[in-house]
Amino acid sequence: MTNSRSKSIIFYAISISIPFVLLFILELGLRATEYGTDYPLFIPAKALPGYMQPNENVINRFFPAPQFAPKVSPDTQYFLANKPKDSFRIVIQGGSTAAGFPYGRWGSLSGMLQQRFKRLYPEKNIEIINTAMASVNTYTLLDFVDEIIQVKPDLVLIYAGHNEYLGVMGVGSAFASKGGREVTLLYLKLKNLKIYRLVESVYYKIFTSDVTEKTDERTLMAKVAREKEIAYGSELYQQGLQQFEENMSLLLDKYAKADIPVVLGNLVSNEQDQIPFSAIKEIDEKSILAWQNMDLTVRQKRLKQLAPFASSLTNSDSQSFFELAYHHYFMDEHGLAQKYFIQAKDLDLLRFRAPEEFNQIIHKLSARPLVTLADVQARIRQDTQNGIIGNKHILEHLHPSARGYFMLADAYAQQIISSERLGVSREISLEKAWQEMPITQADKQFGEYKIARLTSDYPFRLTPVKVAKPSGNSIEGQALRDRIGGEDWLSLNRKLLPLYQRAKNLSEAALISGLLADALPNNYNLSYIAGLTYKKAKNLPISLYYLNRALKMKPASISGNLSIAQNYFLMGQTEKSMQHLEFVKKNKPDHPAIDRLIETVAKQR
Repeated sequence: MTNSRSKSIIFYAISISIPFVLLFILELGLRATEYGTDYPLFIPAKALPGYMQPNENVINRFFPAPQFAPKVSPDTQYFLANKPKDSFRIVIQGGSTAAGFPYGRWGSLSGMLQQRFKRLYPEKNIEIINTAMASVNTYTLLDFVDEIIQVKPDLVLIYAGHNEYLGVMGVGSAFASKGGREVTLLYLKLKNLKIYRLVESVYYKIFTSDVTEKTDERTLMAKVAREKEIAYGSELYQQGLQQFEENMSLLLDKYAKADIPVVLGNLVSNEQDQIPFSAIKEIDEKSILAWQNMDLTVRQKRLKQLAPFASSLTNSDSQSFFELAYHHYFMDEHGLAQKYFIQAKDLDLLRFRAPEEFNQIIHKLSARPLVTLADVQARIRQDTQNGIIGNKHILEHLHPSARGYFMLADAYAQQIISSERLGVSREISLEKAWQEMPITQADKQFGEYKIARLTSDYPFRLTPVKVAKPSGNSIEGQALRDRIGGEDWLSLNRKLLPLYQRAKNLSEAALISGLLADALPNNYNLSYIAGLTYKKAKNLPISLYYLNRALKMKPASISGNLSIAQNYFLMGQTEKSMQHLEFVKKNKPDHPAIDRLIETVAKQR
């Protein structure tokens, strides 16, 4: 009897295991035949052997086929596949703001920090890798964590939260997975299986028509807004809060387990100058002008009418709070105005801006070990006249202006500096850092054009307007037309550099030469030219940064050693200057000027 029962158990065990064995064999077979396309976060850089870069097609991993995915990608940035021993590697995660929209890489948190660190830590090898891209939220960030850990970052910076409702896989997005958070987390695991990809592909070929429509920034916002109205405090609203907090907790758990410190930034958006999207039928620029010109007696009467909204939140009256905020603003009651602007933003039914509760979650998460807070909101408020964030810092609803990006990066920079993770920094005033802000005039104009296109249609306007094509014969005007026509950043700026040099615009020429060198970090000539151009522009600290980098690539370069020797001499560092001159004397004793240069430096020692 016992023997018979044992046989039955074995029989059932074998019967149950057969499907799993077959699935396992099928999975191995699909992998062996390289079925489907994998989309790793980082891929080898084809143009630069030994370097890696973020995968421009990585968004496709979240969709059954590329044609279903929005046209978004992380910026092309190169970093060494084998992390150097002297490198301090920073990885950035987030959405379009962290990615630098509309200015691109150089206006981003990554670009601003990189420019600042050139002067603060000119002799340190600091790598900044930006994995941020538009439309993504914490599901994408969470999915990238293991691959980020593999590249051995010394620090991770995160600025995210605005896409939690309407970003890819957000609770109210057209790109959301069905079934809630647990199903979405399961999907993130299953999508890596070839069997799952096979079944998914078959399903979509049978039941879904082909999608070929291209999506740009202008139409993406309209496309993702499946649930156009998400009321404050509603079930969907609460799901967004839960999704953000729990996904961020899982993400931080993984970094903590890998002993990687994280800096979280709290969120900012346009409070004063962005009409709530759900209120654009009731409010326009004429309405605000009428409030501004309102007689005091009429204003006081209107404030009494709006008084009930000041004591309680409702789910559909963002317009009343927005008006209430402006009446207090025009009465110079900025504290109350700020309060009501925030409430108007939080009540906006179309949730392209994170509600203030997200910042409460971020503050709570930043109390964890290995996690610190970059108080972006406080830093930008300090840079305003009255503590209210508007168009000076935010271009439309949430993407920063050049000044906004600069201050956002400053919040992270101050936290990094105070932690002394990079050692003791040199001093640089905020005004000097702002003068060296890395957005070129051409990139600024292209960014403004992109914002004009973005705000020309839904959800910023009820009726689309046509954006005029740029005109003018200036260097920047022609560059803008070339970018709109499809010319890539690299080739365009290679053309711009000699144009600015001939125009004797040394500051713009130096900036472009430096950015070109940053774009191609293994190119000796670009780094050397950047060093010389910054020297001509009388910016010796950043000139020194690029000459040092060039010399690391070609330590025996005679011209490189002479150039850096001159820099050190002009900066009063005669001992370092003499070291490079003696190297030249040893390796090229017949150099016609070396003896005279050594004698000049020796007199100043």
